[in-house]
Amino acid sequence: PEPTCKLPLDEHAVEAILGTTARAKFVRLAAARDVDALGHMAWCPQPGCGKAVAREQNAGLTVRCACGYRFCCSCKLPGGHDPCSCEQWGAWREARPQLEERHKERRRHQDRNEVWINRNAQHCPGCQGVVQRNGGCNHMVCRCGVHFCYVCGRRWEEHETQRGGINYYKCRLPK
Repeated sequence: PEPTCKLPLDEHAVEAILGTTARAKFVRLAAARDVDALGHMAWCPQPGCGKAVAREQNAGLTVRCACGYRFCCSCKLPGGHDPCSCEQWGAWREARPQLEERHKERRRHQDRNEVWINRNAQHCPGCQGVVQRNGGCNHMVCRCGVHFCYVCGRRWEEHETQRGGINYYKCRLPK
């Protein structure tokens, strides 16, 4: 190829010239470039995650990754700082350094609560409320009225058509 050529290559051209390994790297780098260029997306800062997270329109800056980690998609502050902007949060921290430790402790407590909830409870697919089962079958009825499976977290209607019929004590659907 000509060194001064400015013609962009697509993934198929890269594969034809350099092979499938280079094509996979090209696709990965192109996706990373796109995420970095979009203002409503950010990379999860949780070590080992590497997922991109999209911020919902008209929502605050705090997002939750699929791995469960919450952070500000702009300044990457763990736990976020909504409803403040990053600048307001920085000014508040500078003006009140003694409150920073209380905020860190509250964030650690919140993280421990989230770990406990993820291990011992299920979120309602309707209202996202936390539901804990203390016995019985997998069929749950949330206070919002939604029926769902405690094991996989899906709405109960999906279990009515599962292979083998309804089984209130064994979920056959993927999580």
